[in-house]
Amino acid sequence: ALDQAWFMGELAGRGAAGHTGFTGTMLVLDRATDTFAILLANTVHPRRRPPDNGPRALLGTRVARAVRAI
Repeated sequence: ALDQAWFMGELAGRGAAGHTGFTGTMLVLDRATDTFAILLANTVHPRRRPPDNGPRALLGTRVARAVRAI
């Protein structure tokens, strides 16, 4: 997926690509800033429930802000 703020947070932008997984995992690559974020999770255990994309977007936002601060 390209430029998807719903899970990339502030890392979303032109040239950002990523993918989410069933258990809450996420990978985002931002070529514009040479940045990546990986989130490994197991949020469906022990039962299935609707996905919570808040932690994914928060990770992307925090990584983007940290890169900008450098």
